[in-house]
Amino acid sequence: MSFPLELDTTQLIIALDSISHRLSSPYLSRRNLIDLSQVDIAEELKYTIQELIDREKEFLACIGIAKELIKSNENLKAQINQIVEKKRKYKCLNSQLYIEIERYKSEIHSYEEKYTQANNALQSCEEELLVLTAENSQVLVESEKLKKLPDFLRKLIVDYENRIETQKEILIKQISSIEESKLEKEKTYKKKIRDMEEQMHMLKTQQTIAKSIEQKYLKSIEQINFLEKELEDTKNNYKKYSKVNNELIKSVELLKVKNEKLQEELEVNKNTCPVTKQDWNKETSLFNEIQYLDEQENLWTDVSDEENNHSPSLSKNALRDSTNSFLLCSPIISKTRRSYSLRYSNDNFSWTSCKKPRYLANPIRKDPGEEYFILATQAIKMNLPFMHEICRFPANELYKKAVAEDVPFNKWHTWIENQLTLAYYKIVQSNIK
Repeated sequence: MSFPLELDTTQLIIALDSISHRLSSPYLSRRNLIDLSQVDIAEELKYTIQELIDREKEFLACIGIAKELIKSNENLKAQINQIVEKKRKYKCLNSQLYIEIERYKSEIHSYEEKYTQANNALQSCEEELLVLTAENSQVLVESEKLKKLPDFLRKLIVDYENRIETQKEILIKQISSIEESKLEKEKTYKKKIRDMEEQMHMLKTQQTIAKSIEQKYLKSIEQINFLEKELEDTKNNYKKYSKVNNELIKSVELLKVKNEKLQEELEVNKNTCPVTKQDWNKETSLFNEIQYLDEQENLWTDVSDEENNHSPSLSKNALRDSTNSFLLCSPIISKTRRSYSLRYSNDNFSWTSCKKPRYLANPIRKDPGEEYFILATQAIKMNLPFMHEICRFPANELYKKAVAEDVPFNKWHTWIENQLTLAYYKIVQSNIK
């Protein structure tokens, strides 16, 4: 009799673990690790399509593994049904053998009782034989004495002796027949009991094997349930990542369309208002001009404190004109100057009759570079398609990060746009989770 081997699921578990490991790393996290400034949209679409193809292959592999598990489960169920049927037959046979053993035991008990009765009868016969032998000896002694008796008495004694001998032979034959029948029945019963014990041992062995097979089947069922659960989790992850990939593809398409529009606007702006060498010199000399104005303002403030007089403030037209000319000549601001107007507030200054300027409320002004960075960040936010998701992203923290990474001044607008796009991807990813 052959029994099924234990289901080997090691390779299946390894395959599912590898698929689960690959799916545990979301696409957005891997996408965030890529430098967005150096990735082309076509390459990103190609990478996304390849990612979807790989996920489809892994999903087909999971389906194949599930089919193999279902087929193996059906085979195990069929074999277990056969074993259960055999176990039921063995139980019926075992009950029949138990009934026969009980019957044989009752017969042996009855035969033992008969043997005891015959043995008791034999003992009584032997006792009678001894008594008769003693009587016979006494009779012989008396017969010697009675040799001189008449013939009829002699005949009577001879008949009595013959009767005793006949009775003795009958008793001996009965005793021998009883002994022979007892030995034969003992041999028969011992053989039957030995056969029954062998059958009982075989049934116990088969029952033990059936229990081991049942335990292996339960273990296989647990492994199959575990694999089915992992397969279900893999399917859910695949659906979730497919949804994310579809949203990302839509976002990439929108970014592509937006990029094309921005390229067209940039071409139009270049044709209508080309950047001259003089404008570029104005941009590069902005920090020098602002530093000079700061030094003049500090000097005016110190002189004002020494004289303790009120004086009208110098006009801030130089700073305002310089900053406005730089912002209007910058490409990123030229695209948003229609929707955002540059304004300076004069609430911090007071005009009096003195010759020197004095601050009334806020003597410390922000760094002009930081002001330009914040204005550029706000302009880029308003021109992105996902403005509502990133409108609360703090510009001052972004400026600190740019300073820490030592981003060049002429690459601020590209760096800001990449950082805001990356922040939007992180928001989308957190919403999905």
